[in-house]
Amino acid sequence: MEATQKIKKNLAAKVGPNGLKGQLMVDPKHPDGFRYTDVNDLYNNYGDNPERYIQEVMYMYEDGPVPTAGVIKPYDHLDKSSYPMNQKNDLMKYQNSFNKLTPQQKRLLKIIIKEKHLLLVREH
Repeated sequence: MEATQKIKKNLAAKVGPNGLKGQLMVDPKHPDGFRYTDVNDLYNNYGDNPERYIQEVMYMYEDGPVPTAGVIKPYDHLDKSSYPMNQKNDLMKYQNSFNKLTPQQKRLLKIIIKEKHLLLVREH
């Protein structure tokens, strides 16, 4: 009995302190600013949105285009789909993922967001 439990424990997937089998990686090209590096983590986070899950897998393995489904839209008072109450599920998923970033990754993500914002301001 003990031997089978030890075998099961050794064969169980390794999960890090942040609850992920892989890791989160800061990615300036990704619309969220970061992405998962393990397909199981992708499924756990985006499995209920098949379109987003497929886009994330294609982006991960095939250098496909950046995901567009389920991405948080910037607030626009003329577009009801950008209201926070209409993006509650996507915002919650983003927050859960953001909370798993290390402090260094969070600082790097803030710098990337500021650079993107400065580029948008300069274009206008």
